[in-house]
Amino acid sequence: MKRIILFSCLCITLATVNAQDSVFVRNTIRDLTSPQFHGRSAAFRGDSLAADYLAAKLKAVGALPLADGYLQPYTFNTCILDGKVELALGRKKLVQGVDFSPVSISKPCNGKYKMLYFDAKRIDKENEVQQFRTEYKKVLSKSFVYLDVSDEGELNKSALRIVNQIKRGTNPLGSAGVVLGVKSMPAMSIPANVKPMDYSVLYVKSDLMTELPKKIKVRIDNRYACHHTQNVAAFVPGTLCKDSMIVFMGHYDHVGQVGSVYYPGAHDNASGTSAVLDLARHFAHHPAKYTTVFLFFSGEESGLMGSKFFAKNPLIDLAKVKIVVNIDLFCGGDDGIVVFNAQADNTKAFFEKMKAVNAERGYVADIEPRKNSANSDHYPFVEKGCPAIFILTKGGAYGGYHSPTDTCEGCAINKYNDVWNLIMETLGL
Repeated sequence: MKRIILFSCLCITLATVNAQDSVFVRNTIRDLTSPQFHGRSAAFRGDSLAADYLAAKLKAVGALPLADGYLQPYTFNTCILDGKVELALGRKKLVQGVDFSPVSISKPCNGKYKMLYFDAKRIDKENEVQQFRTEYKKVLSKSFVYLDVSDEGELNKSALRIVNQIKRGTNPLGSAGVVLGVKSMPAMSIPANVKPMDYSVLYVKSDLMTELPKKIKVRIDNRYACHHTQNVAAFVPGTLCKDSMIVFMGHYDHVGQVGSVYYPGAHDNASGTSAVLDLARHFAHHPAKYTTVFLFFSGEESGLMGSKFFAKNPLIDLAKVKIVVNIDLFCGGDDGIVVFNAQADNTKAFFEKMKAVNAERGYVADIEPRKNSANSDHYPFVEKGCPAIFILTKGGAYGGYHSPTDTCEGCAINKYNDVWNLIMETLGL
């Protein structure tokens, strides 16, 4: 009986090593989304902490480093909001991430400001804007102007265009800042190489602004700095064709921390990062015929900074890459998957085979092809001539996009094993 029990336990262990491991993936997502990594971006060097974690995991599973300590360092400039972010309407202090949120490229500010109002539907009327500036000329430098944009359908195209310009650095009102009334907090983003504006912008829930306060108190600690970060890179040598490579990749960074709020980034993209790490674990124990490469990029949320740097400074011979599989937004999957760059001359055969495999096996509900787009880390590799696709899941539970609610607990990975099997069978691995 003891021998039977021992043999059964051994079979279970080998099955875990041989194939996908959704428990491993769930635990990795939980680790990466924990507060200790501060949202995996520039604030508190959260991405460097996450990179060290990934390097240690790669070493533990047996994947080999492509660079010293698995890390490929590089830099880019970015805004970092790791200080205080506060807003009070009169005496009422609002909750960041729930009641209000700053635009990440806002000018640093700290003080009390007069609250003025302008009709957002009239923001494209130059004569009315100029009249407003003339009327409040003496106080604009110490004022925030409120624009209610909670119903964008009420704005004509030119007004909407100006509102969007206000978010990016053009303020026709000439005020110290602008408060945009919204129904819910928009997705947070922190672009690279974009200096802070010369005014501040805040999103505030419009239902909190039914009675416009005479004064508001605002603090936004924002600094623009050179951020030192790194990609993480590993490989497993092939058993027969060591010079030919299959590359799996995913970005491990997220929005980071803004004031007191950190963005966990479970779906985007702790999920894809965990899947690539799971692939490294698998191939380290069971090498493929081809060399398998595992790339984890930082700076994706800032504009594909890590993948662009790697493509310009490759640690592998890109001419010998058979296929690049970029995994991003990998929770859920109840409604199937989307494949970007599915119809290119050098990827169409892969996509057609994937459809044939799925038709036979029924792994996912749908495989939707999309044209190439510069929306994730596969794109710089496409520009270098590599056959590269980007796979994301659709449908199912996840916690939101660039939101504090994108937590491990809010994400489902019940289709993970099926998507894994579909990818592996398509690749013939």
